[in-house]
Amino acid sequence: MCETGQLESPRLWRTTRTVGVDNRWKGNHGIARYAREVIPRLPSVTQDLRLSGTPTSALSVVTFSRARGTSVTYSPGYNLVMSKVPHVLTLHDLIHLNSRGTEGMRYRAYYEFVVRPAIKRAGVVLTVSETSRSALIEWLGDESIEVVNAGNGVNEHFKPGGPNQLSDAEPYLLYVGAVRPHKNLGVVIDALTKVPGLTLRAVGPDVNRVRDLASRAGLSDRVSAYSGLDDSELAVLYRGAKATVMPSVIEGFGLPAAESISCGTPVIYFTGCRSVAEIVGGSGISVDEGMDPDAWAVALRATRDGSVPTVRPLARSDYEWEGVADKVGDVLSRFG
Repeated sequence: MCETGQLESPRLWRTTRTVGVDNRWKGNHGIARYAREVIPRLPSVTQDLRLSGTPTSALSVVTFSRARGTSVTYSPGYNLVMSKVPHVLTLHDLIHLNSRGTEGMRYRAYYEFVVRPAIKRAGVVLTVSETSRSALIEWLGDESIEVVNAGNGVNEHFKPGGPNQLSDAEPYLLYVGAVRPHKNLGVVIDALTKVPGLTLRAVGPDVNRVRDLASRAGLSDRVSAYSGLDDSELAVLYRGAKATVMPSVIEGFGLPAAESISCGTPVIYFTGCRSVAEIVGGSGISVDEGMDPDAWAVALRATRDGSVPTVRPLARSDYEWEGVADKVGDVLSRFG
């Protein structure tokens, strides 16, 4: 296995090989955005498998396909396409394995009895960060399987100096993402009750859940929720924010952190979330007690009062979608 998780040398793509692609990941969430950027850039001949259903549903997370004329099938997420040819997937993280109750049991069974054998058959699996790569190596426990960190990208909309018509509005923090237990948004809202003079703008699919959290905390007038924004609109929000908050306890990558820093905006994050810390470095404020509203309030108060670090620009070459697609395509080129 390559020590760094990167491929040791580029391979030329043979155009006689065709990749069958599960192109059902749609929307503005992490995997869908990854799919939207990577799949069109694959240096290969691709064939949309035209599968039915949605890749996240229990009924179609495993889909059967004859995949005629293909030498390998590929999914940008954790769902499987069962066919005669090997299937390569991008596992962004193993967060599902931390789910509780019946849902957790189902996820663990799925990963153990469906995902693991598929990865073993392919002999390789893709991921998006060194943090996730390490977790996958430990979970697989098989040195014969290569775990390749193809990285993640930030598109051209996320840069400093662009439109910023919101900067003169009331000072605000920005949150980008869903409302799920590991995202830990509640701790920021609780902390905000202790810090007047600051509002929160949350962008993601769970508008009603954000509003419910705000209402319970008595902050309906200080928390706004948005959905359906395109990247140019989201970039404006990043540039206008005092800081982006990422209270997640675990992430496979942490795309909002990379986008925020690319826009010149610092990130407030939980120290224990390794993948986000990997991105942010010194361009933010770390909170050591991830579940403590008082600890977050200290960081929010410092941000409100202007005590934020200078943002260190990301090395753009490390977050280019073309490079990510090249690494994915390089892996897929092995199959023929």
